[in-house]
Amino acid sequence: VLQRRSRCRRPVETSIEQSRSTFLFALNSTTQSFPEKSERCWQEIGVWGDKSCSQLAAEIHCQNCAVYTKNGRRLFHRPAPSDYLDEWTRLVATEKEAEKTENQSVVVFRVSSEWFGLPTTNFVEVHSFKTIHRIPQMSQTALLGVLNVRGSLHLCVSMRHLLDLPSESPESEWKQHAPETRIAIIERQDDRWACKLDEIDGILQFSREQLHPPPVTVAKATSTFTKGVIRAEKPIALLDDELIFHYLKHNLT
Repeated sequence: VLQRRSRCRRPVETSIEQSRSTFLFALNSTTQSFPEKSERCWQEIGVWGDKSCSQLAAEIHCQNCAVYTKNGRRLFHRPAPSDYLDEWTRLVATEKEAEKTENQSVVVFRVSSEWFGLPTTNFVEVHSFKTIHRIPQMSQTALLGVLNVRGSLHLCVSMRHLLDLPSESPESEWKQHAPETRIAIIERQDDRWACKLDEIDGILQFSREQLHPPPVTVAKATSTFTKGVIRAEKPIALLDDELIFHYLKHNLT
């Protein structure tokens, strides 16, 4: 019956002892739909009585008895309390409030020695390093060139240059790469780019409480695109995807 009680979805959290007390109180305080006190054998000769019931040895506990189960069903079928709807109204309102603070999801990646995060929804696909073809007469150092992904050409940008992070040499952006280097295809409102990342760590979910303002020591270019710092196992700079795509669209095309 205690298990059945949990299925009625009454928004009250109680311990097993409280549930038993509530059940007995309901039986004692209700005259309609419930048996008379003389019929409540569990209180007289059952586990909450003198335990003299002849069926107790076989049933072990009154909760396993058909008589107890039958009267438990009568408890659940009783008319709803007058404050039932008000109680559920308060519960539903609380749940909706909680939904506003649900976690956000980002893909965590490394550029140089720094860790960054972009919303998961911006990532279309990730590939191992692919050959990047340089564009002649291109003066923009942040634009590495174009690459072919399954027959589609994508402009590839250097996140190192975009975020003003150190690089060994310009040539290293095209030729040198470690085994963990990845090419990510990112997108926002049909504006699609490829970018070179030194490493991808995975997906991280974080709450609003974990996001803090960026420190003043962050490089100027990096702070321009940074919303804040996520306090996780390692500090992660949360990038503003709107600003990044706006910059790529208006400065590199």
